[in-house]
Amino acid sequence: IKKGGMVLSVATQLPAKFLEVNRNARANQNVAGYNDLTAERNSFDTLVTLIDSLYDKVVGDPQDIVLPFKVEDEIVSWKVSYETNSTRSEEEGQSLRRLLDRNQQFFAILKIELKSAFKPTAKHRAAINVVVDSDVSEDSDD
Repeated sequence: IKKGGMVLSVATQLPAKFLEVNRNARANQNVAGYNDLTAERNSFDTLVTLIDSLYDKVVGDPQDIVLPFKVEDEIVSWKVSYETNSTRSEEEGQSLRRLLDRNQQFFAILKIELKSAFKPTAKHRAAINVVVDSDVSEDSDD
């Protein structure tokens, strides 16, 4: 939260496990012929080191979202939901499933709950009246 509660800044961060140089080596430790001299091992380790040095564990610049109201400095809650991509027609769906084989495509939705900095006073509080039944008849001949 920036600019006195009027801007929310959101950035994507790489999970630490993606920047572990030995991650690929551990995953392939039981593969015959995979060792320190393997091109795959060396290129993976080089790439991880490069990403770590260039991006400081954040990918891209943060996105600043101007809020329509002032919020408190703390985020109440946040979550990411992954939804499967859908298609407009069954034919497109079959084509996409064939193309992806066993893989599935997803898109992510980030939901962030913020708390308004505005605290209603007695003058600004809303009132709600609920009428359950009325003695006034709608069919009155008056």
